[in-house]
Amino acid sequence: MWEGEQPVDDAAAALVFEHLYSKYLEDEWQTAPTPRIAVEGSTAEGWLSGLVVSFPVAPGGWTP
Repeated sequence: MWEGEQPVDDAAAALVFEHLYSKYLEDEWQTAPTPRIAVEGSTAEGWLSGLVVSFPVAPGGWTP
């Protein structure tokens, strides 16, 4: 799930991805989800439901 302003293009998205990856995945400490994500996706099923609502048809036409 994305929270906040989205990058304007693929190049900006790549920079944001690298920053977030190094900030949250390469560090030893755990980061709690934001309140919005924690509430909407508090379970795997809730997270998946959020994705299906946001993206009802997957690339290539596959529908869950």
